[in-house]
Amino acid sequence: MLVLMMTWTRRQLQQLLLLMMMLMVSFVVSYDQCPSSCACLGNTVDCSNKQLQDIPADLPSWTEIL
Repeated sequence: MLVLMMTWTRRQLQQLLLLMMMLMVSFVVSYDQCPSSCACLGNTVDCSNKQLQDIPADLPSWTEIL
């Protein structure tokens, strides 16, 4: 992998760094908006095995998989 990175252009490395930063920010935002009784990762909100009586009312708008 290091050898491959040495052949990348400066622009490619900047784009890779930007992508990595965007992914990190999305995980932080996801964590902050996740209902306290669930676990979130990406567009998935996992509330399984929590013995909930109802669907949490505070589901994030980005939820695609519940």
